[in-house]
Amino acid sequence: MSEWVLHCEVKQRHIRRSQPTRDAALKDACSQLLQGYSVNRIVGPNETITAERIKSWCASRGFPQEPLWRRHVSQAEPS
Repeated sequence: MSEWVLHCEVKQRHIRRSQPTRDAALKDACSQLLQGYSVNRIVGPNETITAERIKSWCASRGFPQEPLWRRHVSQAEPS
């Protein structure tokens, strides 16, 4: 069984999150980006996915490009 490890920065701490599949790791990365955290890379058995490719993957699947907190602040400001 292969393991995919997401490397990201959460509240100024480097963390690693293991996922069983490539897709699960990519979805987890999108979730972290939505929370406003920095995603560095995903390391798999035969592949390393860069932060740039992760953001592109998330965008191609309809994940919002802004963190949730930023979207709420933007909506609250008068136009």
